[in-house]
Amino acid sequence: MRNATAGWVGRIVVGLLFGLLIISFAVWGIGDIFRGYGRNTVAMVGSTEITMDQLRTAYQNEIQRLTRQYRRPITTDQARAMGLDAQVLGRLVTDAVLDQQAKTMGLGITDAWVIRSIENDPNFRGPSGRFDRAQFADILRNNGLSEAAYLQDQRAALTRRQIPSGISGGLAVPETLREVAFRFGAERRSVDYFVLPATAITEPGTPEPAELERFFNERKTSFRAPEYRSLTVLALTPETLAKPDAVSDADARARYEQVKGTQFGAPERRQLQQLTFPDDAAAAAAAAAIKAGKSFDDIAKERGVAEKDLDLGTVSRAEIFDPAVRDAAFSLVAGGVSEPLKGRFGPVIVRVASITPEAVKPYEEVATTIKRELALAKARSEIADLHDRIEDQRASAKPLDEIAQSLGVTLTTIDGIDRQGNDKAGKPVAAVPDREALLAAAFASDMGADNEALRTADGGYVWFDITAIDASRDRPLDEVKPAVIALWRSDEIANRLAAKARELVTKIDGGEAVAAAAAGLPVKSVDQIQRGVARDELSEPAVTQIFATYAGKAGSVAVADGNARVVFKVTSATVPPFGPNALDPRLDEQISLAVTDDLLTQYVRRLQNEMGITVNQQALRNAIGAAAE
Repeated sequence: MRNATAGWVGRIVVGLLFGLLIISFAVWGIGDIFRGYGRNTVAMVGSTEITMDQLRTAYQNEIQRLTRQYRRPITTDQARAMGLDAQVLGRLVTDAVLDQQAKTMGLGITDAWVIRSIENDPNFRGPSGRFDRAQFADILRNNGLSEAAYLQDQRAALTRRQIPSGISGGLAVPETLREVAFRFGAERRSVDYFVLPATAITEPGTPEPAELERFFNERKTSFRAPEYRSLTVLALTPETLAKPDAVSDADARARYEQVKGTQFGAPERRQLQQLTFPDDAAAAAAAAAIKAGKSFDDIAKERGVAEKDLDLGTVSRAEIFDPAVRDAAFSLVAGGVSEPLKGRFGPVIVRVASITPEAVKPYEEVATTIKRELALAKARSEIADLHDRIEDQRASAKPLDEIAQSLGVTLTTIDGIDRQGNDKAGKPVAAVPDREALLAAAFASDMGADNEALRTADGGYVWFDITAIDASRDRPLDEVKPAVIALWRSDEIANRLAAKARELVTKIDGGEAVAAAAAGLPVKSVDQIQRGVARDELSEPAVTQIFATYAGKAGSVAVADGNARVVFKVTSATVPPFGPNALDPRLDEQISLAVTDDLLTQYVRRLQNEMGITVNQQALRNAIGAAAE
C-alpha cells in the first residue's frame, strides 16, 4: 500500500477504494455514521439522553453491590432473571425526568450545601466521628469515582430531592386511613376449634386402574423426569488444596506464639493511669517526689488532675499505640510507677493500677485448628499459579481428567444431576462445589462448550465439562406408579376431609354447638388471637382464615401436611377504641412514607407521559451484555 501511494495515480485509486468502503459502511448501517440517532443511546427521556455507558456503569455497580450483600458472584443471567436491568433503567429514567423538571423549574443548589451534605454523610466519617478526607478518597476510589464526578452526582441528587420534598412537604395522612390501619393491626379474635383427623373419614383404599390412569394423565407433568446433566468438575479452592497434615509442629507452634493472646484466649490486660507534664523538668521533679515518698495520687491532686482523668483504661499491650508508654507499662509490677517517659504528646509518668493475667488455651488443644489455618493460607497463595497452569492446559484442549492427573488435583465426577442439585433418585448430590453457581452455569452451557472457570466466594476456581445430557421426558405410569398412588391417596384424604369439614361447618352455622359437631373430639378455646401470629395448633394460614371469617360464623382450614383440618367458630372480634395516639408511631411513619411514595410515583408517571420516553432495546441488550432476542 505504501508503494502504491507513492505516485499520484496510486493515491487517487486508494482514495477511491477507501471512499467506497466508507460509503458501504454508511449504507449497511455500521455505526449510524450519517444518522442523528446514535446506537449509543439506550433511552431518550424528553430531550435527555441515557447512554450505554451510563446504563452499563449503573448496572455493574448494582451487580457489585448485590455481590457484596450476598457474598457470592452474581452472573449476568442471574441479574437479568432478577429484573435488574429493568430496575436500573427505571431508576435512570426517573432521575432523568426529575433532572429535566428541575431544570424547567429553575431549581439549583449552592456549593456550600453540597459540601455540607458530603461532610455530614456518616460513610465518610473517620474514627473521630468527623469527616475524614482520606476515607472519602478511599471510598470514591474503591467505587471507581473521581471527586469531580461524585460532586456532580451529589449536586444533581440534591437538586432532584427538592421536587419530592415540595410535593410531600406538610402532607397529612388522612385520618380514615390511619384508623383503618389501626383497626387492621389492633383487632383481636376468639375462637372455639377442634382438629378433624384423617381417622374421621373412610380410608381411601387402592384406586381402580382406570381411575389411577385418569389421575396420572391429569398430572403427568408432575411426574415428568427433569433434564439431567453429567459433569466432570475440577475444584481449585483453599479447602480442596489444603493439607493440614503437611504442616510441621514447629511452624504451628510459631504461629501459636504469635496469636495465642488474641485468638486462643485473653491476653494480659493492665489498668493504667497516666500523668502528663508540660516539660521534662516538671516530669523529673514529680518522679523525684514520688521516690521521696509522695504517692502518685498526691502528685495528681497537686496538679489538679481528677481521678477520672488519670485513667487510660484496662488495655492489652497491643491496644497501646505509644511505644514508650507500652514498653514501660508492661515492664512494671502491679502498683509500680514508671520513670518520666517521652510520650508522643509530651512527658508522662505511668502507674499500673492492676494486672489481669493472660488466659490462653494450651497448644495441644488448638494444634489442629492452627495447622488447618496455615494449610488454607498456603493453599490460597498457590491458587493463582495453579489457575494459570490449568488455563494453559485448557487452551491446548486437554480434558479435565488429564489436567487433574498431571497436577495431582482431585477430579469430581457427577453422574446425572438436575437443576435443583438432585440425582436421578431424587436425592441431593453431595459435595458439589459452589452448588448454585455451578448448576446455573452447567445448565446454561452445552456439551463440547469451552466453559469459563467459575470464581468461588473463598477465592478459588471451578472448571467443569458436560459429559452427557439426559433430556427431560414424560415418564410412563409403570415407572412412577408408587409415587402416583401416594399422591392419589394424599389428594383423596384431603378432599374427603374438606367435604367432612364443610358438612360440620354447615351444622355449626345452622346453630349446632361446636362441642356437638366435634362428636367427642377435644374442643379448645383461644382468646386474643392476633392477625398473622400463630397460636397453639392454629398456624398462620389458619389465623388468616379466622380473620377472613365473620364473627359468629364457622370455617375450616387444612393443616400443613393435609392429613387433618381445623374446624373453628369465631366467637368474638374486638377492636379497642381509636384515638389520636392509638397508632404505633413506627406504623404511622410507614403509612406516611407509603403515601408520599405513591404521590411521587404518580407525579413522575405524569411527567414521563408529558416528556415522552423511547427505549432502544438493542442498545439496552448491548449495554448489559445480553444476547439478541
